[in-house]
Amino acid sequence: MRDQQAQYKEAVRTLNLELKEVKEKLEEASHQKGELEGELTTLRGQLETAGADAVKKFKASDSFIDSCGGYYGTGFDDCLKQVASAFPELDLSGITLDDA
Repeated sequence: MRDQQAQYKEAVRTLNLELKEVKEKLEEASHQKGELEGELTTLRGQLETAGADAVKKFKASDSFIDSCGGYYGTGFDDCLKQVASAFPELDLSGITLDDA
């Protein structure tokens, strides 16, 4: 009987040690998770800023302005055609895209 009690106490002590180790590992993992979440938030912010900066820089580039110029000119001409068809009495011949 005493031998069984000793074995039981040893098993309980071993299980308590294992439980303590598991709790420590869980706390460490929880701490690492918090650090990684903070790092992820920081990286997302940097990514958004970098994306916005890249778009802003591209929109200010000559390449973008040149590529859009054709679309604006075509749209302007289409608009003039629609106005002319709706108001045939108006003389729109002097209106150009560069009018101030």
